[in-house]
Parts: sequence; C-alpha cells; structure tokens
Amino acid sequence: MSAVMPTMKIIGTVTTYTGSDHPYLRGHRVVIIAIHKGVLVSPDDYSILRDDLEIAAAGGVDDEVDLVEIAPVHADGRASWVTSDAKVIDLEMFRAR
Repeated sequence: MSAVMPTMKIIGTVTTYTGSDHPYLRGHRVVIIAIHKGVLVSPDDYSILRDDLEIAAAGGVDDEVDLVEIAPVHADGRASWVTSDAKVIDLEMFRAR
C-alpha cells in the first residue's frame, strides 16, 4: 500500500515523529533525509533514495516495504547529524494521508 503520492515533496520535509521505536524522538520535529526503498522485504538489497525525483520514479513511499531516514531538528532549526530509521506510519506527514 503506497502511503504517499509519488509527486509530493518528501526529502527535506520537517514533520513530527509519532512512533514508539525511538522513544527519545516521540513528539519531536524531524527532517526527512532519505527513503530506504524496499529494506523491509530485502534488507541486503535495497535502494537509498535522497531525491524526490528518484522517489517518484520508484513509485513513491510504501509503508509496507520502506523505511524513512530522519534526523532530529534542533530548536534553532538545524538538523542533527545523527539519523534514525523510522517506519513510514510513524511520521505525522504520512499518517495524515
């Protein structure tokens, strides 16, 4: 099931983490760094997409097979260099779809 239309802006979007896998991020603003396309079904052979055009060409974001690489956003608006992998449905922007 595709969670996101392939034409929407994804990379660089700031949203809120709502999941429980990363309790330290719950309720915090995060920025989307990349989509790990197909990692949930093929952890040894997947693509890391860092561009919205690549994501669109791959058919968008699929909540059943993809993970989203995110970074916390500091109070001053800077993104942390530390990243985490999140389920698609654990990000507010995708839950609203």
